[in-house]
Amino acid sequence: MIKPNIETPQLGERNTALPLREKRLKFWKRDWFQMLPFSVIIVIFVIVALAPGWIANHNPNLTDLAIRLKNPGFHNATGTYLLGTDELGRDVFSRVMYGARVSLLVSLCSVGVSGIIGGLLGIIAGYYGRIVETIIMRLADMVLSIPFLLLAILTVAVLGPSLFNLIVVLGLVRWPRYARVAQGKTLATVNQDFVKGVIALGAKSGRVIIRHIIPEVIPPLIVIGTIEVGLMIIYEASLSFIGLGVQPPTASWGTMLSEGQQYLTQAWWLASFPGLAIFLIVVSINMFGDYIRDRLDPKSKRR
Repeated sequence: MIKPNIETPQLGERNTALPLREKRLKFWKRDWFQMLPFSVIIVIFVIVALAPGWIANHNPNLTDLAIRLKNPGFHNATGTYLLGTDELGRDVFSRVMYGARVSLLVSLCSVGVSGIIGGLLGIIAGYYGRIVETIIMRLADMVLSIPFLLLAILTVAVLGPSLFNLIVVLGLVRWPRYARVAQGKTLATVNQDFVKGVIALGAKSGRVIIRHIIPEVIPPLIVIGTIEVGLMIIYEASLSFIGLGVQPPTASWGTMLSEGQQYLTQAWWLASFPGLAIFLIVVSINMFGDYIRDRLDPKSKRR
């Protein structure tokens, strides 16, 4: 009877599997430790945006000219104004809290609109090719050739400034980025052998797209969308700053910056606190987006 050739590991040999698992666990712990401050900021931002009334202790639109331009920490019979009051006597802290809701709503909805439109157009262009691909991608090139902020300003000026129009504009002018990525990923997926085999067996286009292409396209689109959320917050604040975004008296960080620039010398807190809120959330979202990109990238060394 022939025994199988099983080599017994020598004392000097090391098991490489365990160190590999420990190395991956070390990278995971290190990444999450570095991402912890940014994750906390994002969680706080989401909680504040979903329920600003739980934190804000004043009505953000309630005016009182008797207490206008009061310093942070001002206290009277109606309560404490942690971040002071603005030129109309409104509580700056409450307006910053409610402004987070506007930023979250606009950024997520606009990213969803642009991601769905761009993703579908990119998949159609990559799957069908030829004249369909030419039309869609040339249209994307036309949109990309126009400066984004200029296109957004022109569109909002025509449609009129409102929260709904702002979401539509931001969603419609950012779809080419998603379309290009979806088109390239679709081409790579269609040329794989298992997809060619499914098509050769007579599977319909809709089934191929839903079962095989969309699952491959979604991960890179999620990465782009995560990074785009921070960019949409900046664009929303920019349009509101010039009066083409959310209209008063609705609290918006961009509107607060615009109103506070007139009082920088005598009321520094009017523009400082909404600007600080924009800075913290955008940096946190961008860092989180970079982390998601590294985790989903098959070529990343951290996986």
